[in-house]
Amino acid sequence: FYYLPENTCCLASTATAWCPLSSSFLRFPHFFLRFLPRTDSSLSHQRFTRCPQQNRTSSDRCLSVADPKDSCCSILYCDVNGDDLALEDDVERPKLVSAIPANVSTVQLNFEKISVIDKVNAEQSLDQMTWTRATTVGQAVVGLDPGMTYYFRVVSDDGVPSNVVSATLPNLKNNTAFCEFKGKKYDIGEEFHDNCTAYCVCSSTGVECASIDCPTDFGLDVLDPTCLEWEPVPKGFTPNSPNCCPQSVICKNNGSCIYKGLLFENWQDIPDKLSGCEEKCYCSSGNVTCRPRCHQISVIPPADLPCPAKNAMIGHPLGDECCPTWMCSEDATPHPGINIHQSNDLNDIVVHHLEAVDDGTVRLIFSVPPLLVGLHGRVELRYTSDRNNNDPSTWEQQVLAPPDDMIATPELEFELKGLQPLTEYKIKITVVMRDLDNSPSSRVLFVRTLPSVQLTTLPPIIPVEPLLRISKLNSTWATLEWRKFTDSELQFIDGVQLRYKEIDGKVYQATPLIHRAVTSYTIEDLKPDSQYEIGIFFIPFPEQNTELQAQKTLLLNTSIENDPYKFELMLDIHTIKSTSVELTWSGVPYPEDKYVNIFRAIYQYEGGREDMNSFKVAKRDSPAGTLIIGLKPDTRYRLWLEAYLTNGRTKKSNVKDFTTKIGVYSTNEVQEGKLEGTPIHKENDYYGPLVGVSILAAATTLACVALLVIITKKHGHNKAPITAAVQRKTAPHTAAYDNPSYKAEMQHETMDKAKMVKD
Repeated sequence: FYYLPENTCCLASTATAWCPLSSSFLRFPHFFLRFLPRTDSSLSHQRFTRCPQQNRTSSDRCLSVADPKDSCCSILYCDVNGDDLALEDDVERPKLVSAIPANVSTVQLNFEKISVIDKVNAEQSLDQMTWTRATTVGQAVVGLDPGMTYYFRVVSDDGVPSNVVSATLPNLKNNTAFCEFKGKKYDIGEEFHDNCTAYCVCSSTGVECASIDCPTDFGLDVLDPTCLEWEPVPKGFTPNSPNCCPQSVICKNNGSCIYKGLLFENWQDIPDKLSGCEEKCYCSSGNVTCRPRCHQISVIPPADLPCPAKNAMIGHPLGDECCPTWMCSEDATPHPGINIHQSNDLNDIVVHHLEAVDDGTVRLIFSVPPLLVGLHGRVELRYTSDRNNNDPSTWEQQVLAPPDDMIATPELEFELKGLQPLTEYKIKITVVMRDLDNSPSSRVLFVRTLPSVQLTTLPPIIPVEPLLRISKLNSTWATLEWRKFTDSELQFIDGVQLRYKEIDGKVYQATPLIHRAVTSYTIEDLKPDSQYEIGIFFIPFPEQNTELQAQKTLLLNTSIENDPYKFELMLDIHTIKSTSVELTWSGVPYPEDKYVNIFRAIYQYEGGREDMNSFKVAKRDSPAGTLIIGLKPDTRYRLWLEAYLTNGRTKKSNVKDFTTKIGVYSTNEVQEGKLEGTPIHKENDYYGPLVGVSILAAATTLACVALLVIITKKHGHNKAPITAAVQRKTAPHTAAYDNPSYKAEMQHETMDKAKMVKD
């Protein structure tokens, strides 16, 4: 029996330290029992060391580093340098950025690098001294207490913890001492029934309910595949909490029928000896359904009858005493190999169409002889349902009187009404002429009326329970599901629509029309941390008088939005001087350049109409503050900060008012609207020199113009008329002038005289 002595190294790290023993670790302090072989007496009083023994080699290149798995021990590396060990330490470990509450019991952890982490080894603490293993789902920590402040850190695979972040969970909106559900109050941990629709429990986070599904409702098709309706045991069982489910069920209706005292299984035919010749009956889902046994007989013999039409008759074939059919008389001699077609006499009435319209009406279309067209007469129809009465004069009759008792067309149509449902009648048509003794008639016709159809009046509203429930829920969307509708319900449903509104709203929003076969839909663009009321509506077919209606609506609460950009930008002013002010801000997660592109400081003095701006680019590890210079002394200013986020949005801080100190405003030292960190470039004033240069250029231009005018006036030009050669006349006194030598001498004299005159 051994006891590990106290080790200050173990106690220095955490209160839940572990000490290694062989291939396992024991929590400190811990008693343990180890069995040793009897033959080995040297191990009877052995003390186990915490750290493994280090064997130093003869090499001088040995380096001792801290053991990442146990901070109390060290590991000896030989024949390595510091760079090799630095590579081992350069392991990418998760770094926490923030912890944002998702609801009253869940916190979402945000890491520096956005990546999907399947499993997070997180620890939680209330005082940063005692750390416990946190329950995580993905990157979220669940199972926390509302209203508490927690500290979180993540432990990497090599046992090194990350940085610590904190989060304060919101308090419950309702009283944590009890839960209120449908007007009743329940204690924390109390379980109760919501009638027999759900089983609920009151927890610290509210009331949580699960629908009640009785085991007697499953696997019934295995117990009796032919059963159509089940009955609970005991009979007449009424669900009443806590007894919401019956003990068992038995088959109440398996679709069998009782007909004339005999039992028939579902879909079994009724023998002819019981149903008679009029109907063919069978058992269908507990009801005896009958249809006419015999087909309707055509009014004329068929073309494939092996005898002339005049020798055809209606009788019963051998072995069938129920259904009459066309057949040849006994004295008829059929023509072998030739189909004899019907040949009607021109003086007979020809029936083209005979059919039963409903259970009391028969329609007839027939033609009279063409010789009767334009004469006065009436059509007489005689009919009877007595098969043994062969005297037409004793049958019932109805008279068709055309307008003015005149037969205008050879083809006539008549509807015989007032007949009995599902009854075989014999009908004979006779034309009674007023001025003639001849009365053409038709053959005896056979027809059966249709069975009566019982029309049931449906109510305008039929209540249904669609079992609407929440399948998935987020801060901005919710997926809803409902049950699949039966065939009898689908005949009243053209489409499905979900309508929803906030619990305090008045106008419902509606989804597009959903196909009636779809059983789920996702509603998007919901507001985070809001309560909605959702109802399902059934759109009827056009001109439909009956509509299905759901009786209940559904309430859902969206969760708090997990937005890393949901932070509060707080502005603070520290040092106020006559021409400058120092400001700082806080609330932006680290690093700033991940969430913010540019900070913009906006300020205006009292009475000013324009806003003055100062900008600063967000940089990593840059101080969250700046200095605004160029202000007016003894002036009241209003200052706020705007951050242009990387997601395209803008976040505004609080507004601060301050008054600069009394001082002298110097334009040579400061300029308004500049940050201290930005170098100030003085702009050169080019207006004065430009005016001087312009004046100098104008004076030079005027001087040049004046000089050119003076020179032009001083040097004049000698002008002489020039006459064309054809216009000059040769004179004796001009002959000498034409001599070139004379002309040169004269030119020199003239120039000398001009020079003398000038002198």
